[in-house]
Amino acid sequence: MKATFLLAWFLLTCVTMAGAAPVTWTHQTSEGEDASSVHHYLYAEEQGEVKRVRWIWNGGAQNDPTVTEFVISADQITVREFIGSRENTDELIAGKDSSLKLDQEFAIPTGGRTVSALLEAGSKLTEDQRIALENLESILEMEREPVK
Repeated sequence: MKATFLLAWFLLTCVTMAGAAPVTWTHQTSEGEDASSVHHYLYAEEQGEVKRVRWIWNGGAQNDPTVTEFVISADQITVREFIGSRENTDELIAGKDSSLKLDQEFAIPTGGRTVSALLEAGSKLTEDQRIALENLESILEMEREPVK
């Protein structure tokens, strides 16, 4: 019984890992709050359009890092918030999924509208959705450079 369970777990893990292609981050930028607190932003562009954004806060001097990821498609924006491990902060900043624990996930239907248009019609947004869209709008407006 135990061997069957372990085999099933192993196969499920292999299938899950095989289907999850790593994200190719194409652009980046960062900004500091103070001497120890920095926000890093990674962008994945396809054909000149941003399809994914990852916002990493390094946790400052004492906190675990947090990661907010925005996955942008034609009909929705999926927002995922993660908590990372301080030991893996450098890997997170490099765009790896090391030690991420999902804290919250929600989707915002777009109906093909831009982030700005969604915010203008904000009465149908929850508070979490509005805050996420305001953050995404700000991040998308930042100047960025290609990942080296």
